[in-house]
Amino acid sequence: MKRIYLILIALLAPLFCKAAITLPYIVGDNMVLQQNTTVKVWGWADSNATVKCTADWLKKPLKAVADSTGYWEFSIQTLAADHTPHSIVFKDNTKSEVTVSNILFGEVWVAGGQSNMEMPMKGFWCQPVKGSDVAVAEANRYPELRMITIRRDFDHQPQDRIRLETHWQVASSETVADWSAVGYYFAKFLQEGTGCPVGIISANWGGTKIEAWMPQDVAERFVGSNYQFPDLTQTGPEHQPYLIYNCYIPPIINYTIAGFIFYQGCSNLGQHGIYPQMMQAMVSCWRDLWGLGELPFYYVEIAPYSYGNSSDTIAALLREAQFKAQSLIPNSYMITTNDLYYDYEDGIHPVEKEKVGQRLAWCALARDYGHKGINYRYPSYKSHEVLENGHVIVEFNDVADFAYYLNGKVNGFELAGEDGVFHKAQFTHIWYEPKADLYSEEVPHPVYVRYCFRNALVGNLTSERLMPVVPFRTDNL
Repeated sequence: MKRIYLILIALLAPLFCKAAITLPYIVGDNMVLQQNTTVKVWGWADSNATVKCTADWLKKPLKAVADSTGYWEFSIQTLAADHTPHSIVFKDNTKSEVTVSNILFGEVWVAGGQSNMEMPMKGFWCQPVKGSDVAVAEANRYPELRMITIRRDFDHQPQDRIRLETHWQVASSETVADWSAVGYYFAKFLQEGTGCPVGIISANWGGTKIEAWMPQDVAERFVGSNYQFPDLTQTGPEHQPYLIYNCYIPPIINYTIAGFIFYQGCSNLGQHGIYPQMMQAMVSCWRDLWGLGELPFYYVEIAPYSYGNSSDTIAALLREAQFKAQSLIPNSYMITTNDLYYDYEDGIHPVEKEKVGQRLAWCALARDYGHKGINYRYPSYKSHEVLENGHVIVEFNDVADFAYYLNGKVNGFELAGEDGVFHKAQFTHIWYEPKADLYSEEVPHPVYVRYCFRNALVGNLTSERLMPVVPFRTDNL
């Protein structure tokens, strides 16, 4: 008799063990959906199950049939940002039902990179974020800011969903201390500039090389097709190609976004010769995956830091490579951070995360949201001329006039002769022109010019809108 019962249970089990509707973590309560466009929502149920989607802003329900793996998806037209919380109900023919609530329409951006993007508002151990207490105290004023943080995970194969539990959170004094500080400040200033809710998908991991953010076929262009992985218990996955990408990017490419912000570079020191091409390949891949055209890609120059020797140039060479990447990547822009450094601070994680987020937001507001009055551009080297009297005249792009401090004494310029030995240069502004007059008694016959082209040489020359000059050198021309 017991054997008969076991057989009956086995036969009847499929009738009672129907798979409930399952949603990916990125489709959930508190999410922000990109406004005024067609977005996807998706999940899993029984294979071949009929799933009905009822959204409170749609006139009639939508229906889809799950494929043989149980996967289903809907394409839904969203509305303009209306500050009204919305909801979606998913049902299948087994009466499984899931409701997603407190949905807002607005602007959605991916915030990616390594530790300077990952750094939470509460800071790292012995590494604070300036103004974090103020940001946490005021966070309740921004309930239309939302963030979902992908937790650290890696795999040798691309994943179809985020595997480690995570959820969209509403900005509050109880949540933002754990949010990406740069991501939060970017969202805050973007919301203030657009008046729309903002959602941030925080996809970052401290110490990652840029190869970690590429799929295998793209990464192999740079690391070789016969790449041998080391013992990952001894060397973290953040230093390896494509392992982190597999768990961070494929699971979110269905989610409609407005663009990317990116803060990475420190872990690729020494690879400046190939870094622009690697960034170009990564961005091109991401854009192709989303299939939404040339989505804006705004990224952050690595800030001054000694890396063991402030006078060395290994970090300066990487910054130069970052700047060059703009010319390879359409619809991209690099924000400069050379001024975000204090004499008392030699940290690889600068405290000024608010200004970084603000500058990224200025870039987006000016380029993508029609704020023509915002000057987001940084003065950069245009040309130079060596005069017979030993002076060098340098002309700059994107500046009408200069503003500078320290009693008019500008820091950061150096001159060198044919010997390539650089010496500090004196600066004089040629009034009403975007030009600098440089001179050094130690270099009577100058040939080359540099500005802040060392690991941790901080300048103080800015545009009249206080935009710092991009570090440069002419001995590479």
